[in-house]
Amino acid sequence: TLLVAVVGATFAYFSISTAGTTTSTTVVNTQAQKLPIITMTAGKANFGISVTATDMALNNPGARWAMYTGDEEGPENASSGKNEDANLYHWSASEVKYDLFNIKATETTSSENDTLQYECPITITLTVKDKVEELTEGDLILYLYSKDGDVLVSEPADGDDTANSESKTNALITDWENSTNSYLMEKSSTSTSHAGDAKCTENERGCYDISSLFELKDETKTLHTVVIVSAGNEADNGTTVEASMKLVNSATKDQSDLAGQDIRVTLTSKLAEGGCKVITKK
Repeated sequence: TLLVAVVGATFAYFSISTAGTTTSTTVVNTQAQKLPIITMTAGKANFGISVTATDMALNNPGARWAMYTGDEEGPENASSGKNEDANLYHWSASEVKYDLFNIKATETTSSENDTLQYECPITITLTVKDKVEELTEGDLILYLYSKDGDVLVSEPADGDDTANSESKTNALITDWENSTNSYLMEKSSTSTSHAGDAKCTENERGCYDISSLFELKDETKTLHTVVIVSAGNEADNGTTVEASMKLVNSATKDQSDLAGQDIRVTLTSKLAEGGCKVITKK
C-alpha cells in the first residue's frame, strides 16, 4: 500500500527564469503534466521628477508625470517644457506608463495544459532616495496597471515585507478564485483618466498616495501582488505590470518649495520564493 501511494503521487516541475537567473520550482499536481517555462522579465525601476518654481506656479495647475531616470541623473530624459541643459530630472505633461515587469508562460507541448493558469506572487518594494519633507498629502500619486491579464494587489505594508509574501497573498487568491475581484488592479486598457489633480478614489486598486513615503531617507513600503498567468501560444505577450507617477501642482496651495527637490523612487519587483503554482478558478 505504501509503495502504491508513493508511486501514485506525481509531481510536475517547471522552471522560472528571472532576470537571467533560472530557479527550479515544484508544483504539486494530481497528474503528471508537462508544464511550461515561466519567464519573468524585469522592466524599468527608477522614476524621478524635478521641477522649477515656474512649474509649480499657482496659475499653472495640473500633473507633472515622472520620467524613467535610468542609472544617470543627466538630462537625457528631457520632455515637454524642460530645458535640456538643466541638471534636473524631467517630467512629461502627459502620463507615461512604464513596464515594471512581464511574466509569460511559453507554449506547452500538451494541449491539455493550454487552459492552465498560474498564480505568481510578486512583491513590489518602493524605496525613496532622499527625504523631501515639503511633500504633503495629495502631492505625489503612484499608479500601477495590469496589462493582458489579471493582477491582484494588497494594501501597502510598511518596510521591506517581502518575507511575508505567501501569507499576504492567500486572501487575494481566494478572492479571485471566487470571482469576487476585490483586489483586482486597474487594467491599462480600460483605465480612467488620471490627468490634472485627480486623487485616489476609495477601493481603487493600484492607486497610491506616496507623499508620506518621503518623510525619511531610504524609506520603504511593500506591495504584495499576484500575477495571473495563462499558458498560451508563442504569440501570447504574457501579463505585464505598468507604473506611472505624477506630481500634482495644485491651484489652491503654494508648492514653490518643491522646486529643485530630488523626488525619486525605485520600484523593485521580486518573485516569491515559492514560485508560481497551478490554480483552477471556481
